[in-house]
Amino acid sequence: MLNTPESFRANFKAFRVRVLEKANKDINGMATELSFEWESVKRGKAVVAVRFVFGGKKKALLQKEQAVESHVKEKRQDFSGCR
Repeated sequence: MLNTPESFRANFKAFRVRVLEKANKDINGMATELSFEWESVKRGKAVVAVRFVFGGKKKALLQKEQAVESHVKEKRQDFSGCR
């Protein structure tokens, strides 16, 4: 379904590293409210499915980012008159 090569479907570790973890890092690293987590669904030792959980970033994280941005703006204003 994800249009991945057959080798990724045969080797879950390659799929996990090259697709799932990379996408998770890229999406969660962006300054958006979207985030996702994934977990493997196993039958015995074999992974038979991947479960995705989508949601928003935690409010605390967003508030922290906003606080850092406002602090940077304040510092810029403090130094703007020092020419």
